[in-house]
Amino acid sequence: MIILLLLILFSTTESNSKENLLMKDTTFVFSGYVYDREEGNPLQSVTVRVADLDIGTYTKSDGSFNIRMIPGKHTIMFSMVGREKYILDIDLTGDSNNSQIFLKNSSSMTEAVVVIAEDPGERIMRQVNERKQFYQDSLQTYTYMLYTKFSAATDSSTAGRSEDRTDTTIISIFESYSKGYFRAPDSYFNEIIQRRQSQNIPASSNFVTFGTNTNSYEDVVTILGEKITTPFYPNAHEFYEFILDDKYFDPENRMIARILAYPESKTRKMFTGILLIDTLKMVPKYVELSPTQAVQLPFSAILRFNQSFKLVDSNYVMPKELDIFASAEADILWLISPRIDIHITTRAYDYEINQPIPNSIFSRRRVEAAPTASEFDSTFWKQNDFGLLNTKEIQAYESIRLNMENPDSALRQNLFNEYFGVVARTISRLDRKPFTGFEDVISYNRIQGLYLGMGIQTPLTDNLTMQNKIGYGFSDNELYGQLQLQYFFDDLEQFSVYSLVHKSLNRSDELSQLRKPTMSFVTLLSGKDYGDYYYAQGYELGIEAGIGQLVFLRRDNYFRPKRIKLYFKSDKQLNADINSPFSFFGKGISRFNPRIIEGNMNSIGMEMNWDYHTRRRFSESGIQLAAEISNKAIGSDFDFTKFHGIFFIRFQTMPSWLADFRIIGGYSIGKVPPQKFFSLESSTSGIASSISLRALNVKEFYGSEFFIASFEHNFGEVIPGILRIPSVAAFGIEFITFGRLAFTDFGKDAIFASNGINSFIPPTTAASTDKYYYEAGIGFNKILIFFRIDVTARLSQRSKPDFILTFTNASF
Repeated sequence: MIILLLLILFSTTESNSKENLLMKDTTFVFSGYVYDREEGNPLQSVTVRVADLDIGTYTKSDGSFNIRMIPGKHTIMFSMVGREKYILDIDLTGDSNNSQIFLKNSSSMTEAVVVIAEDPGERIMRQVNERKQFYQDSLQTYTYMLYTKFSAATDSSTAGRSEDRTDTTIISIFESYSKGYFRAPDSYFNEIIQRRQSQNIPASSNFVTFGTNTNSYEDVVTILGEKITTPFYPNAHEFYEFILDDKYFDPENRMIARILAYPESKTRKMFTGILLIDTLKMVPKYVELSPTQAVQLPFSAILRFNQSFKLVDSNYVMPKELDIFASAEADILWLISPRIDIHITTRAYDYEINQPIPNSIFSRRRVEAAPTASEFDSTFWKQNDFGLLNTKEIQAYESIRLNMENPDSALRQNLFNEYFGVVARTISRLDRKPFTGFEDVISYNRIQGLYLGMGIQTPLTDNLTMQNKIGYGFSDNELYGQLQLQYFFDDLEQFSVYSLVHKSLNRSDELSQLRKPTMSFVTLLSGKDYGDYYYAQGYELGIEAGIGQLVFLRRDNYFRPKRIKLYFKSDKQLNADINSPFSFFGKGISRFNPRIIEGNMNSIGMEMNWDYHTRRRFSESGIQLAAEISNKAIGSDFDFTKFHGIFFIRFQTMPSWLADFRIIGGYSIGKVPPQKFFSLESSTSGIASSISLRALNVKEFYGSEFFIASFEHNFGEVIPGILRIPSVAAFGIEFITFGRLAFTDFGKDAIFASNGINSFIPPTTAASTDKYYYEAGIGFNKILIFFRIDVTARLSQRSKPDFILTFTNASF
């Protein structure tokens, strides 16, 4: 979702000035600040609404607001949960920038504290949550129909066009109808059966569905990766304050309690808002919620979360309608400040409770589109029209279409497209199917030098796919290639066999340590190539099986959380020499490429992953186990057995604190050759991966056996809101501490490469004075949303600590 916000911001940069000048001539800006009457502090998330125009906004973290309106008399209403409403009449004849509004605390709050020890709202919510727990375990499955509407809007200046006299222009719309499925505890699936979108969005990109997994009646709601505790958490009364604000009868003559929910913790990620409770059945009817400051939203975004519920089969509280509004403003390179408004509306209906659902339903991606989803069925849309598409959105469909058909329009000739569009679109296209990725097109290392190639994956039949890769290394003058065939036994592609032949440049170190594009960039700049390389030519046969719902990895790639692979591999392996020491700033110096023992290596192996993937953490715990056996009985020149394993777990230590513990280890038996040694993985040129040893020199220690123990503690924002960078990327900067311990050694049977005179024996930690390698440090996470900086002290093999500064991707 964060990436989507950034793409929309960049892709709508203004280039049409005539419409902007017209818009500025006919509207004026009314802006100011809203403060707390008692303490004078700025108030965030205050609703500012123009009653006669039906437009509005929310105040930012500094209490500021900004609305563009037509000239004339207007009534402005300021409201916030727990505050008395303030109404202001103005006569707008020009820009007005100095308004100061002060809101008083609601009298119902103070009265509730004086009259009784426990507010009636506390007792009502305790009963609501007790009822929820009573029925929760009996809800095992359900199905439903879902309508989803997603619209993105920005200020008229950024959009380059104006649809009316307000300063808001819709730039894209997605709509879909889907069939939803749920199975306890947390399996969801939606199949889109009909979809349409504004003309500037390809149908293949319309996978937007916000199903019942976005449900404020659950214990926790996840928004933009932030897990927020709801007022319906089992023991919510321990950290929420519930105040009965009002009681009234609804149109069905049922007593409704209006309850105000306030967080009692400043560090726990929670909501504040209004709850409407049916006091007869003790179920929620409607909620209006907004996250507290402890929730880190990009660009100081304002977010409103409104949801209504219905009682199904007399017992089960199910989501009915959901309305999410988010607004953010960002300074991009401190030159432009586009605003982006996201409005999501859903309608869930036709529930069926505790009906059998085939297991195969939850073996696909969480959201998929039916083959006929993009074939517009006008009858279906008319029969299922809930009237949730407003007049402005209907007009936007046509306006966007006309602008797309006009080659001089702002949508086609924006700044991003004009200067970066061709390159960005080409790279993006090569990163999607049928291509295997941009990293197979171009790379650079000290063996091949510049490498140019191409990879294409093609379905031959419904169950058979072929993958081809071909490329050329300009420094070693070698032609490389790979041909792979994979046959799937089932339509869900859970079980398959594969075969491949290849001629390739292989790496003996941890392949997931640094991705190929990063290594190419570092090598080209500094000459510090991270990889240990050797040539391999041969074939591989294997069987793969996977279970569980498909999880997104990157591009069009998905994987199953539980996977196993069995294989037989036969390679002729040869030494690789350095052929390209060139780099822009490395002065022609390259790291020595370790020697291997050449020969034919035949091996059988196994790899099992249980909720684990080397590229992405997607669960709270996981494990990987791998084994490889090579001996003369299967025609190999080598005789060894190698084991490797990874275990990690993430757990909560405090409401906003997280701890990560990881153990990585490997052990070899027999005459293991250098190309099968383990190496401790480090940072390079100040760039590190999430699992690397930060202060270690590149490839400093090797071994035929090793282990690494890592512990990391994320304290979140020490004081929420204090270390946030305004405008640019107002994510809170998190404080992290970490420590790592590592060990390597060679077994007595390990064999080493030699030049006929000397053997090349790599160093181990066991041979050092400290026997182990250890480091500790502090990290600053989510800098500019996506980055992390670590300061690490090396405490071993040194008379005094060495300190190193490293950069990596942010930890989420």
